[in-house]
Amino acid sequence: MSNSEDNQVLAKVVSKALMPIGQRLARIERRIGRVEEHMQVVEEGLTAVQQRVTGVQDRVDNLQVRLDGLERVVTPVQTDAPEEGG
Repeated sequence: MSNSEDNQVLAKVVSKALMPIGQRLARIERRIGRVEEHMQVVEEGLTAVQQRVTGVQDRVDNLQVRLDGLERVVTPVQTDAPEEGG
């Protein structure tokens, strides 16, 4: 065999050996793409949940302010009330 023929045979062997590696890499790339898409959906879901949590926290804060206001009104009334049984 000549050097040129040896190179051609070697090129075919290497090409044949690399084909499964290329196919596997393509599958891995597709899988990575699907994972990235899934991560984006999860991130969007988490953002929506965070917004809801923030909304609930705002409502809780507003209720606490209202309760604090009621406490300031009710406390003086209770201290001014006559004692029972006396």
